[in-house]
Amino acid sequence: MIKLCGAVCIVAGTTCYGLFYAFQKKSRLWRLKQFKESLLCLSGQLRVARMTMPQALAQIGQKSRYDYLSQFYIFVSENLEQHTYSGFWETWAAGIDSYVRDIYLTESDILKNIGSIPLHLDIQMQLAFLEENISELENLIEETQKDIRARCRIYQSAGVIAGLVIVLILI
Repeated sequence: MIKLCGAVCIVAGTTCYGLFYAFQKKSRLWRLKQFKESLLCLSGQLRVARMTMPQALAQIGQKSRYDYLSQFYIFVSENLEQHTYSGFWETWAAGIDSYVRDIYLTESDILKNIGSIPLHLDIQMQLAFLEENISELENLIEETQKDIRARCRIYQSAGVIAGLVIVLILI
């Protein structure tokens, strides 16, 4: 009876471990899509409302329904207005490191690249740069979607199989 309870606990634990890894992959895709959506909103704010970058970032931060994105955009907006960092890229990179990096997004270099947007140029050039980065993010999302289908099944199956192997070894 004790061996049976132990076997069930081991299989359940390894299965949950596999499900956790699958959840991480799916969460990463979900957050990449959220970030892309916020960049599209930023593009719209710059194009239609003709706002400055700090104003557009603050507005997106206030309207975002995702806490980490809201905090990120407000952080960048406030630091741009206060000139805490030496430029937009450093402010953006600090925001990525503080608010976005630890939420299953491992593409911090791609996300940081968005911070190199040339603020000294006119709105059309900024929008063109932003559109280019959005298309890179779309490509990354497509690659991640293809990767998720295979890896999630592998993680879930490996969790169950690992538990069964451990149980067989211990019995």
